[in-house]
Amino acid sequence: MVLLLNLKEIYIRIINDLERKAINKYGSKRAYLDNQKRFYENEGFYIYGLTTPEINKIIKKYIDNFKVLNFQEKLDLAENFYFSKYSGQTSFGLKLLEMSLENFSPKNFDYLDKILGSFCSWGPTDSFSLYI
Repeated sequence: MVLLLNLKEIYIRIINDLERKAINKYGSKRAYLDNQKRFYENEGFYIYGLTTPEINKIIKKYIDNFKVLNFQEKLDLAENFYFSKYSGQTSFGLKLLEMSLENFSPKNFDYLDKILGSFCSWGPTDSFSLYI
């Protein structure tokens, strides 16, 4: 069943799901934040400490919501994920861009350049080059 949510609601629910999963994984919000700080404090980005399969499970939860978005809405939501500075959120941005590939044309190259400027670690860079 697809819940017709606006972009802000989708984004907030996904962030809440990611944080809830990270807190459950590490036992407390403090432990999750300490893990993030210990490894990535000076790197310019943040992590949830979740594995790719854990993140993909959350993506699957929202895929039907993504499908009903129009092209521009997908781009806008993807941009929020890419510019969050959370490495795990870029997986959601990538999925939205993948779902939009057939709509891209040379007029969208400025948008893609903008997204490229948001990359803060090697993970999003590799994924983008492989799938987009």
